Amino acid sequence: MKKGKVILWGLAALAALSVGGTWAAWTQVLVTGNEYKIPQYKTSLTEKFTQPDDWQPGIETQKQVWVSNNVKDENGESNVPALAKVVIHQNWKRRENIYATDVEGNRLEPPLATTEDVIPFTFQDDNGNTQYAAVPVFNKENVVVLRSGAARTPGLTLGLDYVDSPEEAANKWLLVEEEPAETGNYTLYYMGIIQPKENSPVFLESVRMNPLLEATITKKDMVYRKTEDGEYVRQLTTTSSKYGYDGCRYEMDITATTVQYTKGAVHEVFRQGVYPEQVIYYLETEVAHGDDFDHAGHPDKILSLVYDRENRLSYVPIRDEKGEPADPDNWFMSFTDMVPGGRYYDQMTVQNTTRNRRAKIYMCIDPRQQSSLKDELLENVSMQVLFNGEELYQGKVTGAEYADGEGNLQKLIPLCYLRPGESGEIRVIMQLNKDIGLDENGKCPLAEQLAKIDWEFRIQAVPAGNHPGGGRPPGGSGGGTPPTTIDEPGVPQAFLEEPEVPLASLMIPDEEVPLAALLPKTGDSRPILLLAAMSIISLLLLIGLGRQLKKEQKKDRGTQELV
Repeated sequence: MKKGKVILWGLAALAALSVGGTWAAWTQVLVTGNEYKIPQYKTSLTEKFTQPDDWQPGIETQKQVWVSNNVKDENGESNVPALAKVVIHQNWKRRENIYATDVEGNRLEPPLATTEDVIPFTFQDDNGNTQYAAVPVFNKENVVVLRSGAARTPGLTLGLDYVDSPEEAANKWLLVEEEPAETGNYTLYYMGIIQPKENSPVFLESVRMNPLLEATITKKDMVYRKTEDGEYVRQLTTTSSKYGYDGCRYEMDITATTVQYTKGAVHEVFRQGVYPEQVIYYLETEVAHGDDFDHAGHPDKILSLVYDRENRLSYVPIRDEKGEPADPDNWFMSFTDMVPGGRYYDQMTVQNTTRNRRAKIYMCIDPRQQSSLKDELLENVSMQVLFNGEELYQGKVTGAEYADGEGNLQKLIPLCYLRPGESGEIRVIMQLNKDIGLDENGKCPLAEQLAKIDWEFRIQAVPAGNHPGGGRPPGGSGGGTPPTTIDEPGVPQAFLEEPEVPLASLMIPDEEVPLAALLPKTGDSRPILLLAAMSIISLLLLIGLGRQLKKEQKKDRGTQELV
């Protein structure tokens, strides 16, 4: 009797395993690579200029200047669009002190003028008009002046066209004030974007020394000298610059400030110190790119569960124009032109295209082994993951759990449950740390580091009439419910609370699963028929065993009566 009970329970367990155990293993695992990179940011102020040996009044010296976004060196080349601002500072410096002398030619102290004196960059002519000592010659085709900043002194006009608003200066250099500040500065903004491998228009052509500086003052002195031989009268003639620029040197310093072409960068850098509000506002709102870069509109970012003629469950990745599978390393979240402060969006549709299959989909993030700089780049990217508007994760793009306890995507989590014909949307929002800047050598240490991180999707699929765990399947229309509501008693999750166990252990090896040889392979219907046959055989054996047990019971009762 005991032996019959043991056989009965063994057959019952076999029947249960043959039916319910079929769907305990993962149907498929798909790993997709996501990549991130900060391109090289290199700009320079370039000029074509030869220092004259002896610059004289009336002589024009060529000095062409522009901003270049076409810089190449051993570390790479420019790959980020840029906006530019330049400040031109001009001053005069005296080369040596000037002294008065007596009739004997001896130098008298203190000096009349020193090298420390501030020499004005303008002077008053004989008619009382203000003139430049050195006249900057701007490129008239590429530079315009804001009318509100037109020179109030006629002698300081530069012969440039005037515009009433920054919009009229599109793709040109805009001179904010025609009359330079007291420090001798001109400030210009480029009203456009300087693309990689391109240069800005030339804004300065040359510098001309004012011909009026040739004017001199001649002074005559009569010198009387008495000697033993009698008295002598001597006339001394001295000549000096009329406007006081003799012995002086003219200097022009130009400083260029460039930023990446985002609104946040313009706001952060160009809104420092004194700035023209209407010009900066135009650059922010009309010229610069917004801080948001949305790739969510790509139509091919679809993860599909399909049912084909071979009864096969599989993923359908993104396809190219010819319908061929695209590069699996680039099919989702490929941002290789990131700029500090930029926000990046991407989206992928998860859909069930089958007519009679339900699916539970899980996901996790699996970091790659790569260089420390690439890991550092990923640490500077924050990420929020949502499914159908419900937040699944917020933290670093690596998915790791941090001190704030916002979640951990390096452990497998349920993503969604999809019934036939249902779909959902994974939306990802990322931001690159805005404080990433250039070092003292003008380089970004994280630039050109192509960092990658893997997303892993796992799927369990069941026939429409065989929902694991019994009862009504969780989730409603539109792709299921948040992961916390998914009832998953049939999924082996024993390792999920043990972080030291690698994710690979979540895959159930065939040799560790009872009756593993009976588990159906993807697209293979023969094991299902075999399992059905086993169930029928088990049922027949149970019926036969029951009848045999009844006969034995009757025989035992008959023996007892005879006794």
